[in-house]
Amino acid sequence: TQSTWEINKKNNTMLQRTFSFLAKRQQLWSIYTRPSSYFSTHQSPLDNIPKTDNLKSAAIILAGSGVYDGSEITEAVSLAIQLTLRGVTPSYFAPDKNQMHVINHLTGEQLEETRNVLVESARIARGEVKDIGTLDVSKFDALFVPGGFGAAKNLSTFATQGNKMEVDDQVERVIREFHENRKPIGAMCISGVIIARLFGSNVGGTGVCLTLGEKDEEKNPFRDAIGVAEGFGNKLELNNVLTPSIDRKHLIATAPAYMEHTATPGEVFRGIGHLVEEVDKLCSLP
Repeated sequence: TQSTWEINKKNNTMLQRTFSFLAKRQQLWSIYTRPSSYFSTHQSPLDNIPKTDNLKSAAIILAGSGVYDGSEITEAVSLAIQLTLRGVTPSYFAPDKNQMHVINHLTGEQLEETRNVLVESARIARGEVKDIGTLDVSKFDALFVPGGFGAAKNLSTFATQGNKMEVDDQVERVIREFHENRKPIGAMCISGVIIARLFGSNVGGTGVCLTLGEKDEEKNPFRDAIGVAEGFGNKLELNNVLTPSIDRKHLIATAPAYMEHTATPGEVFRGIGHLVEEVDKLCSLP
């Protein structure tokens, strides 16, 4: 038979479990029954992001929709969210031309069809995207270019020509006009190779400082782009996904984003947030 002490101990344990269950139920009930006004007065961490001081309007160049043949969607959407949380109005532009090809994003196989870069970019921009030929640099404080293979296939020919690459005429016009007008440029992921091609000291420029991620074989399967960018006559910083490279002399900021292939969407989002913060600072420089 159980002693009185053992019976009391068992009863106390059962009572503790019962009270714990009731307390948790009460806590959940209080959450479920909160009035709608609660959510308008209680802030999330994202609500505390400060507004930009200098960056108020931004042009974004898209290259289609989807990592393998267009703009990397996580990068493009992260950029839009990071900008708008800071009070910056984004405007989207894309070349009005056919993609290099179309990739089935489920299988990785090429499809026998044709898609237009501007039309596909409208998927990300919710229809609000214009032909890049109409982009007026004077209306914007800064330029951003998300990554994705579209930057290497539709905005340039890096994917097929490597160090012999060319840049789309209108994309080159826009980037050079921002640069000539001392307006910052923010590039993500592989789109940094376009900056390297246009401003490298071995291809007619002065050379810039940028990042295309690290050389770690596991993290960056596209690390060969680093050597190509260096060959154009640029300084490459081997930064991780959270650390943008800042060239204050030339007002250029670059973020590795998914050049770090093992990065999480949250890390890409945070890294692009740091990029936006740095571009805002660059906007204050003469």
